[in-house]
Amino acid sequence: MRSFILLLALVLAACTPGPGKPGRQVPPADAAGLAVYLTASEPLATEVSFELNGLALFNGVEWLLLDPGPQTISAQAVGEGQMLLGFFAVPPGDYTRLRGTVGPARVSERGDGVRLVGQAEERELGFEAKMRLVAGQRACLLVDWRVRSSLQDKDWTPVLTVTPQMPAMTRELLYVACDDIDTVFVVRMDTNHVVAAFGVRGGPTQLRYDDAVPILYILARETRLITGHDPYGNRQLSRAFLGGLPEPRYWDLSRDGRWAFVTDTDQALLQKIDVTSGFVARQQSLSQRPGRVLFVAEAESGRLRRELVAVAMPQAQLVAFFDPETLEVLEPASLTPVGAGALTGVDSGMEPGQMLMVQGLLHVADRLSGTVTIYDLNRGRHLARVAVGLEPVALLAGKQDRVYVSHAGSSNVMALARGHHAVLKDVFVGPQLGEMARHLRRGSLYVAVQGTQAVAVLDLNSDALRAQIPLPGRPVSLLAVE
Repeated sequence: MRSFILLLALVLAACTPGPGKPGRQVPPADAAGLAVYLTASEPLATEVSFELNGLALFNGVEWLLLDPGPQTISAQAVGEGQMLLGFFAVPPGDYTRLRGTVGPARVSERGDGVRLVGQAEERELGFEAKMRLVAGQRACLLVDWRVRSSLQDKDWTPVLTVTPQMPAMTRELLYVACDDIDTVFVVRMDTNHVVAAFGVRGGPTQLRYDDAVPILYILARETRLITGHDPYGNRQLSRAFLGGLPEPRYWDLSRDGRWAFVTDTDQALLQKIDVTSGFVARQQSLSQRPGRVLFVAEAESGRLRRELVAVAMPQAQLVAFFDPETLEVLEPASLTPVGAGALTGVDSGMEPGQMLMVQGLLHVADRLSGTVTIYDLNRGRHLARVAVGLEPVALLAGKQDRVYVSHAGSSNVMALARGHHAVLKDVFVGPQLGEMARHLRRGSLYVAVQGTQAVAVLDLNSDALRAQIPLPGRPVSLLAVE
């Protein structure tokens, strides 16, 4: 009984937040966070649905209620994707079974209307191996509904299986950070299904990847940590405390995977930090509050063939360049040091944010101006300022010389023609868009849709919407590993 009361209190305190709900919905520190997803395999031509009620977990002693509310499960609505059944705060323990009440099937057939098949019954699903949850952990429970097998000979016998998360058996993974629930989700990019989750305390935000190791790095603003994780086993490998930065907000990783370049808006600082130990190798005090950071590798800088650190300065409406070795400010045209105390850079629109460097062309998303500034690093001059709509927040290079722009103030993703500085296409995606990622070989563009708490999947060739990946939290950062 005590466990049931504890679980009820945890669920009330940290149930799945609704789309657009403000504030952090982090499960209590003494609980784990469990996301339950459902897929529908063995599809039928006819529409089949049923009602699922009273999900509960068995810990070897008693059943712990997860969600007392009914949910309608539709094979047509789930399709080839997933349905999020909920995100629950769960007490630590070993769990071996999932239970729920399955209602009669509603079968829609052409010309015959809707018929009810079978009766409501309670179903218990055993795990192949026990699921151990500890405080602060995040995990997924994956339920599969075999639709055709559930309707043999027009009789309703629901066939459901359940599997706790396991290490992904593919290297084609998308990582999605949800800062409001302290969780990073792992998505298989061949199926676009969530397969795992792990916890990062303190609001995980920007994700970076070193493919030479390989290792996934995550900045958590509240705890002021950059943690390194095994990208396939979800184990933490390193921990760098940013003690000298009261409010670390943005960062980028050097191409060799050794250095983190981090900005602090409160102290107006740029630091060069050892990404595994937190050792501060260089520090630059700035006269303006810095914003986003972009490390420019030699291969991205065009004919200049040199590395740079670009930092957006929102209040000054410019992008400043820094030498990655010394953090000296560089003059934009000549890329030579300008001297102590001076701050110069490339003029941008109002509130420059995310930056993208492609073949020596710097693209800057000017959020308040609704423009993208394009600067030719090789020639040291502005090329264009393209009007792209309300609040552009993210930029990504795609196929066929395209640059994609997502917007927080509209529901669209725009495709720009690189080099021609013209809008090619405007695609509706969803409200309050954020970061993007891509898988070029599969031709997939992933877009964070914060307004519906999902990741949209677009076809890079046709720009058509392929899928929606539902999430229990707000996606703030995406990273694709091909």
